Amino acid sequence: MRDFLRSLPVFAATPPPFDPAAAPEAPEELFEQWLRAAVDAGQPEAHAMTLSTVDADGAPDARVLILDEPTSSLTPQ
Repeated sequence: MRDFLRSLPVFAATPPPFDPAAAPEAPEELFEQWLRAAVDAGQPEAHAMTLSTVDADGAPDARVLILDEPTSSLTPQ
């Protein structure tokens, strides 16, 4: 199993360059650009993400979410 897992590609593609100065002012716009680029590139489940938080004691928690009902400017056009 170890050899099999180590044979799988990790970060097989190089991400596109990112210029913070050229990024839109609203983070929602940048997220939408990245999400659409991932879908256009054939990334499966591009709308799945891990949300990680910590509680008042600093204990981490993480959960996988599927973005399916955005409440900001991320609406179909």
